[in-house]
Amino acid sequence: MAEARNLELARSAIDASLPARRSGESDADWAARLNDAGLAAAILGDKARATAAFTQAVDASGTWYARAANNLEAMGKQ
Repeated sequence: MAEARNLELARSAIDASLPARRSGESDADWAARLNDAGLAAAILGDKARATAAFTQAVDASGTWYARAANNLEAMGKQ
């Protein structure tokens, strides 16, 4: 499972677009993948894509997604 998650993170880092929602994927799982994509973008210095990913993760979660919200706040401080 960790290998699949690492592969997903690596793909997010090199993909210019945000991850699309998978068929049947839960709100929480999609929000987590968006958050991961935002972290990868932030590491690469792509503030716009990171902000977009974190914002979409907060919106997608259906509830307040604290990790993405904290990451979004941190992006605003940079």
